[in-house]
Amino acid sequence: MMKSSLALAAVGWIALGVTRPDERPSIPFDEQHMFIEYFANTNEAVVRINAQSEARLEQIEVRDPDGRRVLQIWAPEQSGRGIAGLTVDTLETTLQEVLVDYPQGMYDVKGRTQDGQLARGRVELVHDLLQPPIVLFPEGGSVNVPTTFVARWLPDPEAVRYVVELEQDDNDGLVVELGPGSSSFRIPPGVLAPGKESHFEVGAVNDKGNVTVVEAFFRTL
Repeated sequence: MMKSSLALAAVGWIALGVTRPDERPSIPFDEQHMFIEYFANTNEAVVRINAQSEARLEQIEVRDPDGRRVLQIWAPEQSGRGIAGLTVDTLETTLQEVLVDYPQGMYDVKGRTQDGQLARGRVELVHDLLQPPIVLFPEGGSVNVPTTFVARWLPDPEAVRYVVELEQDDNDGLVVELGPGSSSFRIPPGVLAPGKESHFEVGAVNDKGNVTVVEAFFRTL
């Protein structure tokens, strides 16, 4: 889901710091999130890291509960440029590898503004995941599916919301968030073209923000 996010495997990091102590109090990040997105069909997963600040930052780093740096990014040195925030996906690997590489616990998010002030935040990552949704329609491999139809799946009482996505030609044609207890969504006219390979997915989100996704590929009539 949301495959337009930047995917990183490895980046050359530098230490986050300032050249001299800054006695000003640190500023909080406006928001920070970290969660797992698990693709049940392929047993692959990513970790998504999001941090946003109203301040103009030149560096942001994230450290795991053991103090290991898992991400750092910085702005070009050209005057006037800065980072307002970031949304990063790790490259897709097996769920087992993700759980080893990103342990449960509190992650520290730190940044430095262009004038040297520190920004700080903390975000929790947990490994709990919901069971994969059971898709009733469209079934994977289906052909001659109408361009307008009602997608259906079995609801999970523990899901706090659902994310439904439709794609054709590698483009996200529709992304919709639905509330708890949802079990269907009517695809409106104009979203899907006839006679094309299409991709449907539904993701069940738990109360920690982790998403379990099931995909179905089909061809429209």
